[in-house]
Amino acid sequence: MRESLDFNINGTNEDRKNVKIFLREELGLLEKDFRGLYNLNCEHPFNKIFDFGEKLLIREWGAYYYLFEKTKKTKKDSLNNQAYNCKNIDIENIYEEPLFMTCICDYNFSKSYSIFYKKSDEYYKRLILPNLPKKDTIAFFGSVETKYEFYKKDSLNITITEEGGESEYKFKKISNKTKIDYYAYPP
Repeated sequence: MRESLDFNINGTNEDRKNVKIFLREELGLLEKDFRGLYNLNCEHPFNKIFDFGEKLLIREWGAYYYLFEKTKKTKKDSLNNQAYNCKNIDIENIYEEPLFMTCICDYNFSKSYSIFYKKSDEYYKRLILPNLPKKDTIAFFGSVETKYEFYKKDSLNITITEEGGESEYKFKKISNKTKIDYYAYPP
């Protein structure tokens, strides 16, 4: 018999109900998929892992969540990964070194943007347009401003300005490929 999710959530019945609503609506985790809680000999927060079958959840101090999903690689995925290669850049201080990742994509701007959008996490998908605009564009998503600026015929700059800082993505055509640089500017 599986453990109950209620047994692993602290608080009152109302607290448990609210946590389950949050898990379902914000993270897509269903109570029926809960398999159990693992207690590990690791440092906090990785000492407790909630197993939801295809998804694993780590909760840190009740406010932050890490969600890991099991994925199956398909032949199509491996082809896309070959055509979209990213490299993280080791930085010591984001205030002095805002560039943190560079990607090379074997396609033109439009196809590269489409892959960029698909590979963006859910948070950023809410802040960028699903299709590449044809001209300079400013879009607002709540209090967040996303600006698309084209330079010459070979460059695009996307700037996302929000209360917690600014993110910038620079697309540059290089031969038959597109280079994408990721920048983060904390407040």
